[in-house]
Amino acid sequence: MGERLCCSKCGKLAACSCGAPYVSKLKYAAAHMDPKKSDRANGKELSVAATTIKRARKQLRQNGAVEAKRKGQDGKTRRLPKKPTGRPRGRPPGKTKAQRMELWAKKEFEKRATPNEIWENGMVEALGAILKLESDREQHDKLRQFTMTPCTYNAAVRVIDVLRELVSQLSPSTQENAHVVRH
Repeated sequence: MGERLCCSKCGKLAACSCGAPYVSKLKYAAAHMDPKKSDRANGKELSVAATTIKRARKQLRQNGAVEAKRKGQDGKTRRLPKKPTGRPRGRPPGKTKAQRMELWAKKEFEKRATPNEIWENGMVEALGAILKLESDREQHDKLRQFTMTPCTYNAAVRVIDVLRELVSQLSPSTQENAHVVRH
């Protein structure tokens, strides 16, 4: 839907007899607003929405016209609101609720967990990543799209060697209590 036009002289919506050219409400507001007045006071005086005045003021600000104080509808002069500093409020961009919850849970775990629990959790995450990679490889094998490069093969061998070393370091009582699931 197009922008509504108004008379550039009197501000009436395209139905006056002034003979002046028609412009958008934004251009009319930018030309006739008083920069010393607040957005609402200007809007009321010009019969334009305060948001339109705000957009017009933003355009004027880019050209360098900025006032330090404004007069409100009640006649009182006030300073401009300060721009917020520091971290922007609201959600971090690009993170879903599930990602934010996962990040929060990880931070909480790291605050409360013992070093041994952190190490075990890291091992579980690493093994989960290995199982996912294996699952992906099997899926690609079915579609005949997976070819193992020498670099991939060497990395897999290193991972297997590290896992063997970790298992050999476990005490015999821990090995007996562990529940091993084999395919």
